[in-house]
Amino acid sequence: MKNIFLKECIDSLSNDIDFAINNKHHREELLATFPKLKSSVPFSPRLNRWLTDWYLTHNEIFYFAEDDDFDFKDIKGTFNRHLEEFRSTGRIRIWTPESSNTVFGEDQVNVYFRCFHSYIHIVHQAPYTLIGESTVCCIQMSYLPQDWLLERELFLIEILGQNLYYAKHKIFLRNQRLFAYDFMRDPDRAILTRQI
Repeated sequence: MKNIFLKECIDSLSNDIDFAINNKHHREELLATFPKLKSSVPFSPRLNRWLTDWYLTHNEIFYFAEDDDFDFKDIKGTFNRHLEEFRSTGRIRIWTPESSNTVFGEDQVNVYFRCFHSYIHIVHQAPYTLIGESTVCCIQMSYLPQDWLLERELFLIEILGQNLYYAKHKIFLRNQRLFAYDFMRDPDRAILTRQI
């Protein structure tokens, strides 16, 4: 009986230590070393692995394009067109440019993130609005293990943070990676301060 209790205590401590290392300590280290961090280094290697694995199990759904077919003058129409294409072909178009300088460190993993993001939009019929993006963000976070707090925060920054920045400034971020770092330090300031 004592051995079972001791094993449970050790397992619990191990889980607590793993949680602290992968969330609190990794986050603090990331913030402390960011100015020296190469842009190819992901904020979370385990998130990159997770996104890659997710993509590999769903890859037949996606096809890639260099030209952007998103019409900002007709966001509802763009969503309806994407939804109809999926209904008729079973495929989702993914725009691949502008994938560098992100929290993922690798262009290809940023594309995998876009695949996951677009998939959730289409499958859950969540429009390309702030409410739709909020819904998609919550759903995407729910796919991750509950104790992946840092990775859930990165999804929040990638989706809601960037959408709020766009809503405020009417321009896209020049440096998504820097925005994530700034957001982790001070979300208000990151959203309200226009990047130069």
